[in-house]
Amino acid sequence: MLLDVQTGRILCLNVIGSMIMDRIEAGDREEQIVEWLRSEYGDDLGAVGTDVRDFLEDLKRHEVLEDQSPLPRGISGTTNGRTDAT
Repeated sequence: MLLDVQTGRILCLNVIGSMIMDRIEAGDREEQIVEWLRSEYGDDLGAVGTDVRDFLEDLKRHEVLEDQSPLPRGISGTTNGRTDAT
C-alpha cells in the first residue's frame, strides 16, 4: 500500500507491485527491475519489460513517481504483500 499523506490517497499494490516498489526504494532503475523479475520468474524479457513500464507509468500518472525517481516526500510505502491490486 502507498499512502499519500498530503492528500490521503491510498494506492493498493499486489505482491509484484510491492516488490517493484521495494526495488525502486532501494535505488534500482527500470532495467534492473526488469532483469531481476525475469531472473526470479523466468518470464519473457519483453513481456516483463512491458509490464514494469506500464506499472511505472501508472505510478507517474498517480504522481507517486517522477521519471523513476525515489518516492517523493509525503508518500509512505507499505509493501507487506497483503494488498490486492496493482
